[in-house]
Amino acid sequence: NRKTSLETELAFSSKKNLLRWVDNVISNAKNFPDAVKPFLDMFCTKKGWKYAELWLPAKNVGEATQGNQREMLLRLRRWVLNKSLGSEERENLLKFAAKSEHFTFNPRVGVPGRVFSTLRPEWLPQLDNDETFVRASEASEFGLNVCLAVPVVVRGQVAAVTVFFDTEVRDYDADCLDLAIDIASLTGNAYGAKTGF
Repeated sequence: NRKTSLETELAFSSKKNLLRWVDNVISNAKNFPDAVKPFLDMFCTKKGWKYAELWLPAKNVGEATQGNQREMLLRLRRWVLNKSLGSEERENLLKFAAKSEHFTFNPRVGVPGRVFSTLRPEWLPQLDNDETFVRASEASEFGLNVCLAVPVVVRGQVAAVTVFFDTEVRDYDADCLDLAIDIASLTGNAYGAKTGF
């Protein structure tokens, strides 16, 4: 809608406006997923990504491992669609989202698990290899070609992984990646400052 588009343009017009936008989002958020969802919406709108996901750690499961840590399962907690999608593309992405809700990832497994474990973003220019992209068959079925994944770090720990998808072929774009990292960092820092998370 036009209001979202104008808010996005204003937020991206300067670093000061982006900081103001992030602070406003965080102050109005009821919880962490609510704090990150506007980032997903805004980044899809501004950079033309078609679909975005928010993966969060579930409760600790399994036995304690070395260092008294427990393995975390990552679960899909929120997803958003670009508002400019056509009806067929929208329907396909809704089906992909529904199938993705049945997946969980251990650290180091799949894109969300790798990004969670390494704290490093990933840009996958092809989603057809199930060794690098666990949901390769689903991506193929519903026309997804590329993804960008970025961790959201709060007080030094990964609190979430955001993953952006496109149905178009995209070459690696360092500026796009840097912007996603900047917004994720601002969001994580602001949320940590507000909540003491």
